[in-house]
Amino acid sequence: MTKQGVHETIKAKAAEYGFIAEESNWGINGLVIREDGESTVNFLITEHCDGDWENRKVNITLQVRASIATMGGNPSADELLKAADTIRRAAQLVKALDDENLTYQETF
Repeated sequence: MTKQGVHETIKAKAAEYGFIAEESNWGINGLVIREDGESTVNFLITEHCDGDWENRKVNITLQVRASIATMGGNPSADELLKAADTIRRAAQLVKALDDENLTYQETF
């Protein structure tokens, strides 16, 4: 898979679970995942590299993780249910992306 292919896979899966993945100058690998509006979940995309330095190639694997942001305040039952749904969808997205081979190769 190419870097662009990995990005497209992440974007498609994010949309499938109701999140937005977009190109950005912020974040690792130029891609961020977010929720439209105020978010109860933070996403982190990390890179893990395995290099074949003699042949000037590196395999880069992206890993997506999520954590719960601070909600604070005195949320209503509806707000708690909405947060719970967002957390569920985020967990499903991370699981779905774990099941993909988000690896691409670069030559330097």
